[in-house]
Amino acid sequence: MTRLFYILLLCMTASAVIAAEAPGNYRIPEAFPEGNTRSQRPVTTADEAPAAILPGAPEAGADNLVVLPPPPNNADWLIKRMAESDGAALRKRASEVWPVTDAFKEDMDAFGHALVDPDAAVRAAAADRIKRLEPAQVFGYVMSVMVGGALERVRALDAALPALQATLTPFMLETLRTEIETPLHRRIAAYCLGRMGALNAVETLGEYAWSDDYVLSRACVDALYAIGTVQTMPQWITLLEHHDLYCRQLAARACGALGGPEIFERLRPIILDAEDELTVQSEALRALGDHPPAMLYPLLVDVLSENRRLRPIALRMLREYAGVDFGWDMNAWREWLRMFMTGPPPPPIVPGR
Repeated sequence: MTRLFYILLLCMTASAVIAAEAPGNYRIPEAFPEGNTRSQRPVTTADEAPAAILPGAPEAGADNLVVLPPPPNNADWLIKRMAESDGAALRKRASEVWPVTDAFKEDMDAFGHALVDPDAAVRAAAADRIKRLEPAQVFGYVMSVMVGGALERVRALDAALPALQATLTPFMLETLRTEIETPLHRRIAAYCLGRMGALNAVETLGEYAWSDDYVLSRACVDALYAIGTVQTMPQWITLLEHHDLYCRQLAARACGALGGPEIFERLRPIILDAEDELTVQSEALRALGDHPPAMLYPLLVDVLSENRRLRPIALRMLREYAGVDFGWDMNAWREWLRMFMTGPPPPPIVPGR
């Protein structure tokens, strides 16, 4: 009897399980509140499936649907749009990838040689031809050659750069000013501006001569020195206080070479300061060698007296320019200077007599 009871109980349990798993009898898991059901994805046929449309285009089936033509099979159209953008970052990227064909490179190689031709007519014809080329193409050619061109092409282009000033200056200025530009490209831009003698780049070069990137800073200082005109004088006066010794040296040399009496007086305290940098003082003193003797000789005698580290250079300059040598006898030097400033210069004195 007991065995029969257990058999009946087992059959009833199996029937309940089978009924629970039959289709249509879904058991709600305990993790869901009683009465909730999961959302079911609707089933659609291929004809009922939604169709994707272009962003901004009218809905499917509209009569005024406009299908845009596909873009060209190359990226030139995109690069041109980037180059015409108001954003400096986009223009920068366009300049980096601007397409320069092999034929254009060959033409530019020929123009580069023609720009430095001994015949003036050939140079003028080449310059006129380049003016009619696409400036961005010329810029792309110059940057590509300067970055990775063969040595002979770089030398040929370097000689032709002054004739390309009008075409390249705006592009080079933009490259130098764009701080997201690669450091190499910015240094090349500074070099080209200096090599071309671009006077309208003087202020920008002076600004970036104070860059935290000391390599770029020196490139800008070198470019200012390459321009080498009186228009750079305000920048040189400021650069006399630069934190980089190299920049100060070049500033002292440029001030001495370009400046007049007011610059002479500006450099005088730097030269006589026994605590200042000797290299800066040496550059300044040598650069003042072309000034009139009435200005130069008193300074040299003062150097003999006040700056012992600079005395050898001052003595050599007195021997070279004045033709006299009293060694380290300051009394003799002062007497000689008094006679020079108040009367005709005395005849040269043989050293040791």
